[in-house]
Amino acid sequence: MKNESDRRSALPGLSRVALWGLKLLDVTCLLAVAVLPLAWFFDPVVVRAGGLRLSISWTYKPILAAAGLIALRWVWRGGLKRHGASFLPASRLFRMGCLAVLPTFLLLVGLEGLARWVGIQPVEAVPIVVTGKEAPTEPAGRNMRGDPELLYEFEPHAQWEGMEINRHGFRTRDFAVPKATGMVRVMCLGDSCTAQGNPPYSDRLHALLQAEPPDGRPWEAFNMGVHGYSVLQGLRQFQRYGPVYQPDVVTIFFGWNDHWLSTRPDRQRMGVRMHPASAALVGGLQKKRLYAWLASVLERGPGEAASSRREVVRVPLPDYREALKELIREIRAVGAVPIVLTAPRDRLHDMLVRYHHAESPAEGERRHDAYVEATRQVAAEEEAALLDLARLFDEGRYEKVFMGDGIHFREAGLQHIASALDRTLRELAAEEGFPSRGKE
Repeated sequence: MKNESDRRSALPGLSRVALWGLKLLDVTCLLAVAVLPLAWFFDPVVVRAGGLRLSISWTYKPILAAAGLIALRWVWRGGLKRHGASFLPASRLFRMGCLAVLPTFLLLVGLEGLARWVGIQPVEAVPIVVTGKEAPTEPAGRNMRGDPELLYEFEPHAQWEGMEINRHGFRTRDFAVPKATGMVRVMCLGDSCTAQGNPPYSDRLHALLQAEPPDGRPWEAFNMGVHGYSVLQGLRQFQRYGPVYQPDVVTIFFGWNDHWLSTRPDRQRMGVRMHPASAALVGGLQKKRLYAWLASVLERGPGEAASSRREVVRVPLPDYREALKELIREIRAVGAVPIVLTAPRDRLHDMLVRYHHAESPAEGERRHDAYVEATRQVAAEEEAALLDLARLFDEGRYEKVFMGDGIHFREAGLQHIASALDRTLRELAAEEGFPSRGKE
């Protein structure tokens, strides 16, 4: 019986070359098998270079390529075996690699096929922002422009309810960037209750501060409220513009749009700024039906029936609390003082049901009162100044405050809010430790 060296020397020169070719083929097959899960996960692959966008869809090409290479290896190995060739660890490595990768890959492909068969749809992908300011991802409304992180914002210089949007994209008076030396700046964040009015309560507050500054420094106020914004959009908005606009005081007025009904919560609709590699991973997950099923199971409440189209609130109450806390902390991080406002209401109109904001006016009122109470609790927990407009207006001291929807304000209501903020600012300005950046 010939030993290994005898058999090797007995091999024709061509067969010895073929033996080394088999080793190379082993490595190639192993790489093809390893690439299978990646090609399945990242399908299609999108390549961007400058203004060029190239999309490559793999479909079944990687599977066919791996199968073809394995078949070629089998034929090749059989031919060498007939010449009495033996095989080095490359063949064992190939078998071990296949056993490590293929069972898991086939299981995932099978589960994905099952999810497709039962009708599970992929998650509607959120816009993942990776660098710079990307193109709009959602259709913008009247005089609005799309934004992947905020969903939308005002179009600068457009007209909105009889008032021009300023050059920065807000429904308010124009203001300088950077701010003037020595100026104390009040930034008003909020939804349509902040954005509304001609002028809005922020600009009425500005007039009061200009006429009689709370201390020896010049003061100003401006409006950053946008119709339809939730506290999550307000948080993103402040993260983008807060450090640039250098506020000393920031007022926070949210709590309506957060509990309106939607097919998807805001956090699933809004883009997230992340590293390109992380964005590719998230994008790959969102295309898989198996991921959509797992996400629906995790998000479903105890005992809740499965439904792919159930309506949810835009910002669930726990998320509202956390986002409000984060916003307060972000404001303090830039050296400004937060003032939290509760959102007052009158009796709500049944148009909320027609707009699919709530199941009924009574349910809308119940939800809103819960969000108002959460706003009070967060302000207390974070030791932030609270202007409790809900309690103030509920006391009945003011008449003709609300419009017919029970949400937005008449002219008198806007003036009351400006006056209440003016009083609060004067109290804060008299306290020791009030931000002194405006003195610089």
